[in-house]
Amino acid sequence: MHISADRVFMAARLFVRLFNQRGASLQQRILELLSLADLADDFHKKTVTASVGGGVASVAGSITTITGLILAPFTAGTSLIVTAVGIGIATAGGVTSASANITDTLHSKTDRKKVEKMIQDYQDEIKDIKDCLEFLQVRTCTHSRR
Repeated sequence: MHISADRVFMAARLFVRLFNQRGASLQQRILELLSLADLADDFHKKTVTASVGGGVASVAGSITTITGLILAPFTAGTSLIVTAVGIGIATAGGVTSASANITDTLHSKTDRKKVEKMIQDYQDEIKDIKDCLEFLQVRTCTHSRR
């Protein structure tokens, strides 16, 4: 019984020492994860805005193109300039929308890899602390049932 109490006491002391040594570093890792999440969210919002804007430009360009084609017989072909402008706007809008979506996807993959690495580093750093807590939990729960 005395040996078990000594082991629990030593595990508790080890936990406190490890936590004191690594507490600031662990907190810094959490802050970095939160910062990365905020940056990823801001970037995603911007690319969604660009994608929607590109989509709206594409629709507006398509409408302009159709309008120019409809008016062509009535304007002796001069409205074909409107059609050409509409095609240009629709194309630019489509390219903008596609570029925003591609950029968002690539950025998300890069962020995901960063987050996975940060979480793995955090788990590596906290492993000893977790082991101490699990040891203490098992010992104190077993002892309290007696």
